[in-house]
Order: sequence, then C-alpha cells, then structure tokens
Amino acid sequence: MIEAVLAGEKSRYDCPVLLKVYGPMEPQLREELEKKLKRDKIVLRKQRVTVQQTPGQAGHEPTFGKGKYTNSQSSYGLPGGGQHEKPTLSQFIETSQQFRPRDVDKLVDEWSVGEDYLAKMPMADQPKKLKSTLLPYQRQGLAWMLEKENPQVPEVGSQQVVQLWKRSSERPNVFQNLATAYSTSTAPTLLKGGILADDMGLGKTLQVISCILEGIAGTTLIIAPMSVMSNWSQQIERHVKEEHAVKVFTYHGNNKKPMKNTDFEAYDVVITTYGTLSEEYKPRNADIPAKIPRPHGLFSKTWARVVLDEGHTIRNYATKGARAASSLLATSRWVLTGTPIVNTIKDLYSMLKFLRITGGLEQIEMFNAVLTRKLSHGDPHAEKVLQSIIKTLSLRRRKDMKFVDLKLPELNEYVHRIAFRKDERKKYDAFV
Repeated sequence: MIEAVLAGEKSRYDCPVLLKVYGPMEPQLREELEKKLKRDKIVLRKQRVTVQQTPGQAGHEPTFGKGKYTNSQSSYGLPGGGQHEKPTLSQFIETSQQFRPRDVDKLVDEWSVGEDYLAKMPMADQPKKLKSTLLPYQRQGLAWMLEKENPQVPEVGSQQVVQLWKRSSERPNVFQNLATAYSTSTAPTLLKGGILADDMGLGKTLQVISCILEGIAGTTLIIAPMSVMSNWSQQIERHVKEEHAVKVFTYHGNNKKPMKNTDFEAYDVVITTYGTLSEEYKPRNADIPAKIPRPHGLFSKTWARVVLDEGHTIRNYATKGARAASSLLATSRWVLTGTPIVNTIKDLYSMLKFLRITGGLEQIEMFNAVLTRKLSHGDPHAEKVLQSIIKTLSLRRRKDMKFVDLKLPELNEYVHRIAFRKDERKKYDAFV
C-alpha cells in the first residue's frame, strides 16, 4: 500500500510529497518488493515498525488498569518499563476494541483544556428570553457556543491557529493546515459549531436552548433518540418565557407529512429522530440516496443549526444514520454527547465529518494517515494534532470540578425498615 501526503507548502507548479510504502511482513516477500523498487530506481528510507497483535486475535485480551498495560502474551508499560498509572495514547489506539468506558473518559479529559482554564472562561449575559437563570458555568458554555458559531480565520501577521489553520510565516496570504500540510491561497471554510461534551446532568439541553435564543437566527433541527424526543419540547416550554414562546414542531409519526422548505420555516425548532432521518436519506426501496437538496423533507432546507442529541449515535461513519446526518444542509452543527469516543478513535472522525471540518481530515483516508496509524506508533505530532482538535472543537466539564456549582441541596438519607410477612420470611430464609 502506498500513502502520500503533502510534506510542505504547495507552490504554483510543484509541491513536496512524502510517499510511504507499507509492505508485507513476510521477510521473503518484503525482500522481493525492496529489490523491485530498487530496480525501478525508487530509493526508500526504511523504518522498522514492530506491529502488535490487533485485538480479536487469538490469545489477545487487552485490559486497562493501574500499573502495566498487559495482555495474555506480553506485558509492557510506558517507555522505560516500570509501573505507570495509565496506558499511553498509542496503546489506547492499538487496543481500542476492548476497554472500560471510565478509562476513555480519563483520556478524553486529559486531551481537553484544564480545569483552571475552564473556570476562567468568559461568560455570556443571561438571555432575556429565558425564564430559567443560567448557572455561571452554563453562561460560560453559552459564550463558548456563540463564539464557535462565528469563527474567524487568523488575521494577517497573527500566529494564531484556528481549527488547525494558520497563516504561512513566509507568505501571509497563504493558509496552511497543521495536520495535513495542505496549503491554500483562499481563506479556508471554517466549521461552525462543535461538540458539547459536558457530564450528564450539567444542562446541555438548557445551553442549547439558550444558544437557539441568542445565536444564529433561523430554524433549528434537533435529532434525538425517540426515548428523549419529547423531552426537548417540554424543556423548551419550561425554560422560555411565554411572551417569547418558541414554535416547536415534532416531525415524526402522524405529524410526518410531506413538508417543503417554506413549511419548515414556520417553526423555530423542528424535532425528529435518527430513524426518521435515516429513512428519508435513503428509503428502503431506494438503491442509492437521491440528490440533495430535495423538493421536500429534512433534506430540502439549509437549517440554521443541526443539533445531534446523544451524538455518539453516529460514531460509525459507515452507517446510514451517520451518512444521513453528515448530508444535512446547515449553517451551524452541534454534537451533544458525554462520550465523544466510545470504541475507537474513528468515532471522532464521524463527528468531524458531520461538523464539516476542512483541510483534509474530512476524508477517512487522510484521517487514518494523519492520526489513526501515526497514533498507533506513538507519533508525538499526531498526539498534538488530536489534542488540538479536542481542545478547539469540544467543551467538557465534569460534576466534580470545583467551579461547577450545581447548588444542589444537602443529601439526606433515611432508612425505614419493613418487617417481612410470615410467608415472605419463609421464602427469604430459604435463600439465605
């Protein structure tokens, strides 16, 4: 397999390209390939890479825990051996088929910005149309969301990096992507939105409602699992002042009638399910999805914003639901999830594709070349790219953070003991 990436700035007539050739592991086949390349006058710089067994192979049962990272055939810690508190990022990527969710939560927290920074984030004003009073960290979340809906490219002379884009130090009018080394003289298209990854119970729904009231004007499409779909309309009615009531339409079941772009515009918020979205994207009797935009339905309109509740639902980019979500037309896009990575690092790719990241990472081949494979070999540049993505596009707060004051009442526990009836006591004693 041959993989090629830009290795420097692209000029008008040429550009440096780095070619990587991945050959077979068998020594004889590898030697034959090297001889053939040599005959063709292709000189390679060899890079010996030890390939670990992938999860699922016989005898390989990876586990995460304190101390060494082990499997049934070998045990290894971080460079230098010895005992360590957590696995390295490369080990996580290598064995990301099997792990405990709490371990991933810790890793995602490490990639995110620190608690001190989060505590000092600027706050938005209390929305005047909102009946409920936002807590300070929720006002910070609102300010962050409003900023992400209006991103700006780096200014001339600035060393600022925005969504992995920065201005070239040699050619101020050229933008370079730090992840893929892609260069362009045209200002890159920046994604609008991000990943709100707060813990459950911190008010992601309320922050989104506030963003709808204060942010980009137009109709918002909310996609949610059927089990929580009704919660959105209830929360909107509960938190928004009556004189500023939001017009909500549930596009599902009996209410799901053919609607045109102009029909949706009569509402401030449209709520639907992942099942409805997938079915409209590619009906069961269709061979391929119809072209977008369409005359009617969810794909007939450019929404002001699309919100994916329980956004990890689209973590597998190859599923019809993930393709449907990524195909929606929208100005701003939001993913709500407390678990941005569930199984593998490719879970993040699906969200980046939905958010419409630019510069090359929206292509799975480039994502694998720049992140997946390099992270598995412990490439420090790839780790920095991943950390930059997480810090730039996601906001994650936990309940145990000191500045997150939920103002909960003191917890009191009461124990009331109830005596068994004679027949209940007889059955209970039989099992004790």
